[in-house]
Amino acid sequence: MNRKLSLLSMIALTVAGLVFSACTTDADLDAQAGGKAFVGTRATAVHPMFGLYESDFIAGQHEVAGKISICNDYDNVYVKFTTTDGWQMGRTHLFIGPKEILLDPANGYVNKQGSPKNGQFPYGEAFDPQVTEWEFALPLTELYAMFGLDFETDKDVDVCPVVAAHAEVAKQIDADTWQTETAWGKGTKFVKKGNWSMYIEGYCVEFPPVDPPTPPAEYDLKEETAWAFDVNNPHEYGGNWAKYIQYDGEPLTVMLLAGQKETDMTVTLTPAGEGKVKMVFEGIVEIAPENDGHWVLQDVKDAIKIQGYADAPSGNPAPGQFTYYKGRELEIVVDAANYYGIHLDVAKLTYK
Repeated sequence: MNRKLSLLSMIALTVAGLVFSACTTDADLDAQAGGKAFVGTRATAVHPMFGLYESDFIAGQHEVAGKISICNDYDNVYVKFTTTDGWQMGRTHLFIGPKEILLDPANGYVNKQGSPKNGQFPYGEAFDPQVTEWEFALPLTELYAMFGLDFETDKDVDVCPVVAAHAEVAKQIDADTWQTETAWGKGTKFVKKGNWSMYIEGYCVEFPPVDPPTPPAEYDLKEETAWAFDVNNPHEYGGNWAKYIQYDGEPLTVMLLAGQKETDMTVTLTPAGEGKVKMVFEGIVEIAPENDGHWVLQDVKDAIKIQGYADAPSGNPAPGQFTYYKGRELEIVVDAANYYGIHLDVAKLTYK
């Protein structure tokens, strides 16, 4: 069952003033804020939209100039300002936290009559040139602390902050005329009469259930060295059992020998135009439970190594020095050659 928070415990948090951390500050806002520094934090990572709540962004009391989006991931709560239809933002002001803190004149965010002092809101940023998007990220640890909670131990408590989202917006009417307005995220009015400014209610922090991680399956790999080999036109380097194939420019499919034994792995060579040859490997898969019993590439960066030759090679090959291709893609294009050494690091996969 969710625990309830007392009004006194939330207000007590504000007696000494709230302190927030952030990545960037805008000193130019200090004067307008009456000496209170604004803080702007950009959220650069792509975050899942848990608990997404959206509200219209209203300019001049009546015109929809965009939207305010609120959501969270497992680390931060995000508030995003977006303007549309030609509207742009020159300055933003934002409060996010307990409603009781916002509406208590003692905290400095509203005056004695209850109208907002948006220049005193703790977060915001100025823009030159103006922008159409701004996003702020507040760590959930700080949000929970504003409610008198510990984020690590109190995730079972409903945390539903209010958001007061304000911006100075402008829209170009013609070459010489700009319409300038105040914009607020649509919600509940601060006061019933006179001031039309609003704060948003309805968003609550949300944590979707997390599936427990699946423990990695245990498996064995019987590792082997493999070489492409043409049973109809066999060739050996001569220094060991390493093989190479002869290629005459026509489509050719050859077997891969693993540990000097025949397998069902193959590589098919076809002309790719402009002095190139396409190679497609089949019968080889990646390490995964569904591939139990199959040939797989070993878990190394360059499991496939290819070298082309104008003349038939001899001696002991050095696959680590091959230059035509190194990697683990099963479909590749390489330079055309008369002969190829095609070496693979493979393994027979067996899950326990």
